[in-house]
Amino acid sequence: GHKRTRSASLRLSVPEAFDVARIDAEQHSFADGGTGSVTLALRHAPLANLVTALVTKETTETVTHGAAVGSIDALSQDSVTALVEVRQGGTIYAPGTDYVLNADRVDWTPGGAEPAPGSSYQVTYRYRDAVAPVSTTPDTVTLAGGVTGGEVLLTYDCALPRTDLICLDPEGRAVYITGLSSRTRPVPPAAASMHLPLAEVRNTWGGTPEIVNSGVRAYPYVQIDRMYNRLVDL
Repeated sequence: GHKRTRSASLRLSVPEAFDVARIDAEQHSFADGGTGSVTLALRHAPLANLVTALVTKETTETVTHGAAVGSIDALSQDSVTALVEVRQGGTIYAPGTDYVLNADRVDWTPGGAEPAPGSSYQVTYRYRDAVAPVSTTPDTVTLAGGVTGGEVLLTYDCALPRTDLICLDPEGRAVYITGLSSRTRPVPPAAASMHLPLAEVRNTWGGTPEIVNSGVRAYPYVQIDRMYNRLVDL
C-alpha cells in the first residue's frame, strides 16, 4: 500500500447532480374541501421539475344553436371531459337521448328534443386546463382553480436515489465515484483496484445525504495473529 500522513482534515466539495425519471399523468383528486386550493403529495418524491399540472375546471356558457335541426355546436373551451347539464330556460335536455359530447362540441344528432335553430341555451361542462402551481416542495405540489372532486393530472421529473463512493487515490487525493441511479434499488459503484474506499454517500436528494463510514479499517497485529492462529487450529 501507500502510506500518507496528514496534518489537517481533508475536505471534498462535489456539485449536486442527479438523474431524473419522467412521471407521466400521475392522477390525483382535487379534494380541496371547498377552499379552492389543494396540496397534493407526490408518489415519487423528491420533485426535480414540474412539467404540467392539469386540473378539471367547471364552467357554464351560453351557446347559440346552429341554423339547422341536429346541428353540432362548438364550446369555447377544449379538452372537455363531460357535459354536466344542458338546458334552455326550464327545459333540461337528456344526455345520450337528446345530445352527446362530440370533440368539444354539443352534438344534437341523436334525434331527441333540442333547442330551436338559432336560439340560445346554457351548457355546464367540465374540461381540463393547465395551471401554474401555487407552490411546490420536494414532496408536494399546491394547486388552485380546480373543481372540488375533479381529476388532477401531474407530469413531473423526480430525482432518482443514488449511492456514491468517496475514495483515496495512491497520491492521497480524495476521489468521488458516482453509482447507478434507480427509483427503488440504486447500485453503489465499485472502487478501482488502486483506490481506497472511505465512505458511501447515500443521496435521496430530499435533504442532506447520509454518509456511511464503510471504508477499509486497519487491524492491529494482535488481532491479525489471533485470527491467523484460529484458522491454523481449524
